[in-house]
Amino acid sequence: MKPYQSFLIILVILQVGAVVLLGIMTFQGHRSLMEIEELRDDLEDMEEALAERSDDSLPNRVSALEASAGMRDPDADRAAAALRAQMAEANALRERYQKSLGGGAAAAPAPAMGDIPPPPQPEVEEPAMAGLSPTEQAIAKLPIVAEILSFDADWQFYTVNKGQLDGLRADQEFAVRQVDSYELLANVKVSRLHPQDAIVELVRGTTKEGAPTPSVGDVLIDISQLQ
Repeated sequence: MKPYQSFLIILVILQVGAVVLLGIMTFQGHRSLMEIEELRDDLEDMEEALAERSDDSLPNRVSALEASAGMRDPDADRAAAALRAQMAEANALRERYQKSLGGGAAAAPAPAMGDIPPPPQPEVEEPAMAGLSPTEQAIAKLPIVAEILSFDADWQFYTVNKGQLDGLRADQEFAVRQVDSYELLANVKVSRLHPQDAIVELVRGTTKEGAPTPSVGDVLIDISQLQ
C-alpha cells in the first residue's frame, strides 16, 4: 500500500502544481490584456486631442506633441528656424518687388514678365547731340537698360545691375556702348538671371576691330527698337 500511497501523493502534488501554474498564467494574461486596453485608451485620447487641434498650424502641433512627450529635437528646431528665415527672405523680396511696381503694402500675384514696366533709367550725363551721325542720334534716343558692374576675367562674363524683377529675360541680347559715346562696342546676351542683377556674356562676332572691349561702367541698350 505504501508505494501506492506515495504515487497518489505525487499525483496530487502534480495536480496542485498544475492548477497553481494555470492560475499564474491566467493572471498574467489578464494583466497583459489590461495593459493593452490602457494603451488603446491612451491612443484614443491622443487621437481625440489631435482631432481637436486639427485647425492648428503644423509647427504648433509638432511643438505640442513634443512637449507632451517630454522631448525636443534640436535638428527640428534648426530646420524650423531655417524655414522661418527663408519665409522672411521671401516676404522681403516680395515687398521689394511690390515697391518696384509702385504697389501698396498688400501682396498681389506676381505679374507675367511682359507686364513688368520698363526699368528706371540711371541718371547719366549724355553727350551733346550736335555733330552726331543719324545712326548715332538714333542710338542716343534709346533708353539705357542696365549698367555693367563687374567683369570676371577668369570666366569671361559681366555682371549688370538689372535682373528679372527689372524685366530682363534669359537669352535676351543687348548692345553695349560707353556712357560718353554712342559708338557700339559689342553685343552681349543674358546667360543667367537673378532677381536684382544678371550675368551677360559677349556674343561672338559682334566686337569691332580696334574698338575697346566692354568694361565696367559701360551701359546696355536694346538696339532691336531701331528696326
